[in-house]
Amino acid sequence: MFAKERWAAAFINTAACDLDNGLEALRLCARFAAAIPKPLSGRTDALALEKALRRSMERACVSGAGAEYACRFLCLLVRKGRFTPRNSKALLEEIERLKERKQNTLVVRLDSAFPLDEDVAAQVKERLRRASLRRASLRRAGARGAEAGAEAGAEEIRLITRVEPELLGGCRLQIGSRSIDGSLRFLLQNMGSYLQAAPLTKGPAGGMA
Repeated sequence: MFAKERWAAAFINTAACDLDNGLEALRLCARFAAAIPKPLSGRTDALALEKALRRSMERACVSGAGAEYACRFLCLLVRKGRFTPRNSKALLEEIERLKERKQNTLVVRLDSAFPLDEDVAAQVKERLRRASLRRASLRRAGARGAEAGAEAGAEEIRLITRVEPELLGGCRLQIGSRSIDGSLRFLLQNMGSYLQAAPLTKGPAGGMA
């Protein structure tokens, strides 16, 4: 079983001084390796991949400490027999998650029926940021010691938007494992369920109300 958490933590610690560039370079390296038709595993494949990656990065003018970390890290995965396109995808997602936690960033997915105006998106991000800081402050008030220090709140919100016309109106937020559905479709579904469950009563004239 691929221990993505352990590998992701190792990359975060190794590339800490140039993490953003390192992660971007790792994405490029992983795409390059995934495009190779044969499976990659072992020392011989790792050495061949390293040469190919360095040539590719040189042509693309990709350099710096982050790129060096990424190249060596991916080749280590191959040498240890842990590289597959599936493992690579899971690893990149885990590194992104740890990076956002380290940099105090909250990732929020927002689905809306229509494209979101830039001003509206900025307002949503600011409200979410304030709500996160307020929630963290309340938690700190009831915590002690290390627990209090762990609740810092999000200084930055990364908003991932997607248009979903079937929502009809409003929006739906996904924040970690929490989902907040304020869409018109959800409202109509709830109304429909309520009307179906509501008992029928007789009106003043004997009709059904």
